[in-house]
Amino acid sequence: MNIPDKVKIGNINYEIVKTQNELIFEDEPVDGTISFEESKIELNTSNKSKQYIEETFIHEMVHGIFNYMGINQSEKLVDKVTKGFHQLVIDNPGIFEKDPRDEKINKFSINLKKRLERVTDN
Repeated sequence: MNIPDKVKIGNINYEIVKTQNELIFEDEPVDGTISFEESKIELNTSNKSKQYIEETFIHEMVHGIFNYMGINQSEKLVDKVTKGFHQLVIDNPGIFEKDPRDEKINKFSINLKKRLERVTDN
C-alpha cells in the first residue's frame, strides 16, 4: 500500500505528514492525528511496522470520511472499519490502481475529439 503526500476526502485536500516525533491528542500520545482545521493528517512512523503505519493512515482517513459525511464516530467504530478496510486492501492488491486501459481510452477520446474539431472547422 502506498501512503501518498496528500489525499482528498470529500472536498478537502489533506496533506500527509510523516514524522518521527511523538503526537499528542487530548493530552494522550497517539500514532496518528487528523486536523480538519489545518487539512492535515500526521503519522508517527518512528519504530512502527509498515502494516501498523498503513492501519494508522486508514484510521485517520476513516475519521475524515465520517467527519465529511456527518457520521457520529467513536474510536471503537473507526477501529472496526479501519481493520476491515485495511484487510480488504491487503487481500486485494492493486484494487485501487488505475487500469492502464482507461488511459488508452482517454488518449483515444482526446485524439478523436481533436480530429472531429479539425473536420468541423473546415
